[in-house]
Amino acid sequence: MKNYIYKLTAISPVILSPRGAKALYSVVDYEKTDELPYNMIYPFYRYDEYVGYDPANTKYYIPGSSVKGALLAGNQKIPGNALMVEDLDISYKDIGNPISPVHAENLDFLNTENKKPQNKNKPKESDKEERDYHPKFKSFFDSVVGIEALKTDATATGIIRTDCDVSALIQKAANRTQGRLSEYRIQLELLLEAVSKANYSDKGREDFTATIKHLINNIKEKLQGQSNLLFLGGYKGLLRSLEVGSAKDLLWDSGIHISSKDEKAMPLGIVKIDLEV
Repeated sequence: MKNYIYKLTAISPVILSPRGAKALYSVVDYEKTDELPYNMIYPFYRYDEYVGYDPANTKYYIPGSSVKGALLAGNQKIPGNALMVEDLDISYKDIGNPISPVHAENLDFLNTENKKPQNKNKPKESDKEERDYHPKFKSFFDSVVGIEALKTDATATGIIRTDCDVSALIQKAANRTQGRLSEYRIQLELLLEAVSKANYSDKGREDFTATIKHLINNIKEKLQGQSNLLFLGGYKGLLRSLEVGSAKDLLWDSGIHISSKDEKAMPLGIVKIDLEV
């Protein structure tokens, strides 16, 4: 097998974590502070034991298997043993403080005549709860759980071992990424149209649509057309499901997980991979 050196650059925050099985808990593993207000932290992959929270003395890494999976996703012609990818060491400076990604909720409101679906087995909810039920973005874990993530613009260098045409492999995976991003943008535009017709407060509508517009703009300006992009890690939500041609079916229930609600809103887990000459 030939060795190929490649550079990985995070275009948006990347979450790679063993999650619940290796979670860190306040009091037991760390003390809460203004920068660590979480009851629990899902750590990034590390070589050390998953005990305690001490980033400066933690050896972080990206599993080579995650990169390999991103390269081979949807490519059934290449057997897994034809490609070997080493783990990538990550500096603690490229991890930073845990983040709390946001997600869209209550999207079923748009498919139920703009009312909250009622569960007949539960008591009728208050008028306020009914009024507050509309599409919105909020912390995925209600800010109770923080997640260590690779920062945007962080870089790492790794090695791929294979006799396959690596450039062609990367290009095929990147083409798939661009197809999914295009479908994702179409879904978001359909969502904007549905929200514009929905019956709920102007303030709630304004906040929600502003985030969607930021997201659409960033996909157009920063992602679509950029070469060698891949999806890596978890919490991609709808992006995980989309394939070229699927936009005719609304898939909002798959989830819209993003980095933030402001003008920096981006899909999670976007990386750029470039072979070193």
